[in-house]
Amino acid sequence: MKIGYLVLILVCIFLSCNQEDGEPDMRNFNGEMTVLFNGEEWNSPISFSLQKQITCSPNNSIIPLGFGFTAYDESGYFQRILDLGFILPTTEIQSAQELLKNTSQNDPNFANTVGQPARPGYITTIGYDAISTVYLLDSELRESYFQLTHYDSDKKEIHGVFELEFFLSSKSSSEPNAPDRIKFTQGKFVAKAPQEWFQWGRECDPR
Repeated sequence: MKIGYLVLILVCIFLSCNQEDGEPDMRNFNGEMTVLFNGEEWNSPISFSLQKQITCSPNNSIIPLGFGFTAYDESGYFQRILDLGFILPTTEIQSAQELLKNTSQNDPNFANTVGQPARPGYITTIGYDAISTVYLLDSELRESYFQLTHYDSDKKEIHGVFELEFFLSSKSSSEPNAPDRIKFTQGKFVAKAPQEWFQWGRECDPR
C-alpha cells in the first residue's frame, strides 16, 4: 500500500490509462526503445513527453525545462513499466545521481507515501493495476547514465542512449524469483517530438 498506491497514480498519469479497462492509451506512445534487460533484449514502445515548460507570450512558444521517458509493454502475464523521471533538456550526459536529484527537485510525485523515491523506477503489474515488483534507481553507480544524443530535424525525432541499474524495493508472491537487481545496458531509443523542444538556449521575449 505504501508504494503501490502512488505507483498506480503514476501509471495512469504517464500512460493515460483508459477509464474503461485500465489499459494504457496506445496513442501516447511516440517512440521505440531497445535495451538489454539483464542481458536479454527488450524492445518496447515508449512515451517521450514534455514534463515542464515555460510558455512565452504573445506567441505561446514553448521553452522546455524537462522531459519524461516511460517504456511500457506486456510480457505474458505481467506488464512492465520503466519510468526514468525528470530529464533535463541537454545533450550532455546525465548521471543516475543527476536523474534522481532533478526528479526530486522538479516532480511532485517523486516520493511515495513514506517519503522514499518512487521515480525513476521500474515496476511490473498484473492486470494493469495490481503491483507485483518495484525497483528503484541505484544512483551510486558512476557508470550509469542517460543521454539525449541528437535531434533529427528532417524526421523530427529525438535519439538517445542509456545504461542504468535498479535494485529491488518490494515484491509480491506473484514473482517470488524476482532478481535483486536489474541492469539496463546498451539502451537506445528514438521518439517523435517537435523541433521546438530542442531549440535550446532561447529566452522569452520580455516585450
